[in-house]
Amino acid sequence: MVGPTAQLAALTCYCNAHQRGIFARPFFPENSTCLFCEWIHFLLAPRKGKVRDWEVVAQTPDEWMNLLLTQKMTRASLIHKPVNDPKFADRMTAGFVGGGGQWLLCVQKQDHSDFWQAAWQVANRDAPDRRIWRVQYALVEETNQLAADRPNLSELTAQLAEALVEIEQFAREQKLDGFADCFAKAQQCLSSPTPFSTVYHKDIAPEGLLTIEAARLLAACQAAWVFGGMGSWNDLGFDGAEQLLYQRLSDHVYNLLNGAICASVNSSAIPVP
Repeated sequence: MVGPTAQLAALTCYCNAHQRGIFARPFFPENSTCLFCEWIHFLLAPRKGKVRDWEVVAQTPDEWMNLLLTQKMTRASLIHKPVNDPKFADRMTAGFVGGGGQWLLCVQKQDHSDFWQAAWQVANRDAPDRRIWRVQYALVEETNQLAADRPNLSELTAQLAEALVEIEQFAREQKLDGFADCFAKAQQCLSSPTPFSTVYHKDIAPEGLLTIEAARLLAACQAAWVFGGMGSWNDLGFDGAEQLLYQRLSDHVYNLLNGAICASVNSSAIPVP
């Protein structure tokens, strides 16, 4: 999955780990989703009627998560909202910062929910440590919305497994073995006893936080994520019926992956009573 989505997923998991009292290593700067970030700040918008700049309430994710505990956070959830632009499908913009639909991190408290959204900006492209990104999470909305019930991971796993078999077969028939191997690797993750051992973000969740079913699903989403820019799965094109099949399979897998990322990550919270 792309960096901003992976970081949101990791933040959600680590927030829930903190709330549940599960040991988690410091998030910044060591977590794999932060390796290319110079800093990550958390901001509040100016209050209505006040003339002032955005207020930085936390200089690091760890400082922010500790702050949330003092504010009686009950759970964190990852939310994906499709944009459905008729000119540019979410799948086609997924490889670009800010593309692929809207991603939000919802922090639920006792009487309301806060929604945080990330903005990534390139700073020094020539930074010797390659930490070129500056990330700001802004509190963009406060509502009375409550968290959804615990997702059905077994159903999502079955749907994703079926879709991966179908899209792998299509890739093999088109001699796209590199992509086919990604889909095959994702299928292996769905039954692996150590699912994060073969994917990049091995620390996307603290040890002991996710069930094996959730870990397998989240690892499979990493392995199967082929939706980027030039040279990615999105950059392919075919003729006639094959193009229609390619579009159907791609859109289906893309939507399943987004749903599975949210479901697996959100299962890390204490279940809703």
